[in-house]
Amino acid sequence: MSALARLTLAALALVAPGRAAESPPPLVLPAGFADFYRRPDIRYVPLSGVAPRMVALAYPKNRKMPSIDQFAKISIVALGPA
Repeated sequence: MSALARLTLAALALVAPGRAAESPPPLVLPAGFADFYRRPDIRYVPLSGVAPRMVALAYPKNRKMPSIDQFAKISIVALGPA
């Protein structure tokens, strides 16, 4: 399990019993987390009036990763440059 997954699960473990609200700010997650990290004890509420955020693909500059390079090129064609 990745460090990010462990951190996300730990944050959700604080939200479920209501402990996250005791120390602001409340937990704000990307919309996709609601589908991926489904829990019966947590309610996800979409935020309205919030500006969309950019998502970036980041990977080591000096590491040769042909599959990631290909994915980045396809993404730029589909979504346009940043």
